[in-house]
Amino acid sequence: MWFSPWRRILRGRSGDAKPSGLRAGTKFVEEDTGVEYTYDPVMKDWKKRTAPYSALVAKDGSTVWAEDASGKTIASGEAGVDDASVIQSAIDSLPTAGGRIVLRAGEYLINTPIIPHSNSVLEGESNRSTILKASDTLSTIIDLTNPDINLVTIQNLKIDGAGNAAKCIDLSLPSTRPRRIYLDLLWLESATDKIVDSTNSEETLITRTTLKARAGVTKYGFYSSSLGGWHLLGPGTVFGGNYQNAAIYWFGSMFLMMHDVCLESDTCPDGLLHIGGGARVMINQCWFGRTPYNLIHCDETNKPRALMIALSDFEHTSDTHALVAGALTEFLVLEGGYFIEGGDYPYTIDVECHYLLRSASVHSKDINWSKAAYYESQSPSSKRKVKTVQSGTATFSGDGTTTDFEIGAHGLVITDPSKIAIKITPVSSDAIAASPCIGYVDPADNTKIRVKFSSAPASGADNVKIVWYAEVVS
Repeated sequence: MWFSPWRRILRGRSGDAKPSGLRAGTKFVEEDTGVEYTYDPVMKDWKKRTAPYSALVAKDGSTVWAEDASGKTIASGEAGVDDASVIQSAIDSLPTAGGRIVLRAGEYLINTPIIPHSNSVLEGESNRSTILKASDTLSTIIDLTNPDINLVTIQNLKIDGAGNAAKCIDLSLPSTRPRRIYLDLLWLESATDKIVDSTNSEETLITRTTLKARAGVTKYGFYSSSLGGWHLLGPGTVFGGNYQNAAIYWFGSMFLMMHDVCLESDTCPDGLLHIGGGARVMINQCWFGRTPYNLIHCDETNKPRALMIALSDFEHTSDTHALVAGALTEFLVLEGGYFIEGGDYPYTIDVECHYLLRSASVHSKDINWSKAAYYESQSPSSKRKVKTVQSGTATFSGDGTTTDFEIGAHGLVITDPSKIAIKITPVSSDAIAASPCIGYVDPADNTKIRVKFSSAPASGADNVKIVWYAEVVS
């Protein structure tokens, strides 16, 4: 046994006795096992350092194995043959409370779907070095179709459909159900149908993830069809490659939030973003690249049509097709965006809607104003058919008893309550559950509006979300 005074490290072997009465933080390393202990002067005892994972999966050419945090082998097999079963064994070894599965760098051939557990994290060392690759007989690489699986994080992996698997990650459910799935720092590619299928699965969060189509193969990047709930495509998410249908398909009375997302494809005949069915979409600080088709297409055939699109701080670089085309039921709001004008397509905005608002900072003259029942432009040089309208979103925290909430200032010039019509659309699941709801002018302050639910929304932090729409009526 020897001691390093500068690092306060004792080194020895597993059979050596450990001294006592040492300074806090002193370490003892068993050089034959690699196990590390730290001295606790309060308890006058040594504490064994635990691994930062519940189970570890690795391979070394001919063998693939899984071990727990203590180094005990969970399962092993032949690399390239038993990869999926060993990974699943590591997942199945987790307790009910969940845990963290770490996959060391390497290419794992997946011949049966991987099924994560609730409250678990499945992660690799990086989305370049840890690869889950579909075998030629696999339909889905990661299967989350069990509605009882909740609170799952998948990160730092490359998941390659290899032109074989129909889906890289399948979140689809037979009926709508809220659950939270977090996909982060992933590289997802080459599924034959949908890279991520989130049908009926609510509250999916995707950040810092690339969804890349294989030319002539992949139909959709992110696909969702549901009767409620919300999804967030967050910072650093990129859609690329050649999609046969659409990069994002969004159909149903759901709320989609997109922030700092990049979309570009050389195909996408149904639009980079295809929406309908009463969907509500908020797009902020996103970049829409060149494509020979419309970038956002509002479905005109499958009713009900999209309810609302709000774009802010966006950039549209296609000079051949429209940014937004198709049909909207309610309103389109453009704020702080930039268009490249000209090209072969006559309009940048060519969408049927009830109300269209364009701010002065939106740089485009190619708007088909005739398709809007009412429109307003803050640029004095543009044609306009003005109807005084304001809209926005609001979020509240329910307490289980309150039914009436203040939205805030409506922003209309007129404050006469008899001349202001207000429409409220619940967005979050708790707001929908407490509806129907009505909006009205605050009798104590006519510059503000409020919302009243038929029943008290459930308790929670920022769990009650609505979209409001106020207009002056004659």
